[in-house]
Amino acid sequence: MKRLTARIAAHADAITVAKQAGMTWGEIATLFEINNGESARKAFERARKGIREGRIVPLAQLPLPIPTTTKPVGLAPSSKVTPIPNQDDFINQHLIK
Repeated sequence: MKRLTARIAAHADAITVAKQAGMTWGEIATLFEINNGESARKAFERARKGIREGRIVPLAQLPLPIPTTTKPVGLAPSSKVTPIPNQDDFINQHLIK
């Protein structure tokens, strides 16, 4: 939890602006790769309290992280895959006798 709170603290101002703009805690959690919005909300509250009480001093306020893509990179739809010939046939045809 300490790492999450510290990570959130560095983005506290950006999170406040995002919430005012209508983002949900679930959407914010996704940006930080957190499982659920409730965890993000609690980490934000801990971070704000820590900043207020002087226990957490973020070095700089950062913008919200850019979402990462989780889709696997594959072949383009127009790419054609050459079928692999039967290995035994290939070896027999190319075998130097």
